Amino acid sequence: MVEFIISDARLVLQIHDELIYEVPDHSLRETASIIKTTMESVSKNLGLNVNMMVRIKSGPTWAQLQEIDL
Repeated sequence: MVEFIISDARLVLQIHDELIYEVPDHSLRETASIIKTTMESVSKNLGLNVNMMVRIKSGPTWAQLQEIDL
């Protein structure tokens, strides 16, 4: 298991299968990449044959979220 430390990201809220983080702009892409990779690998680590589709969005408010291509 690989463990990552993201010191400047903060999990604010979890709603069902959505995670809301506060992340400074300077570390957004790195943090998003770590979160996406980790979430997509969970099913494989558990021995499940299910692909997890993870979409990352960013914005100053929920109404202004836009998907990030990683």
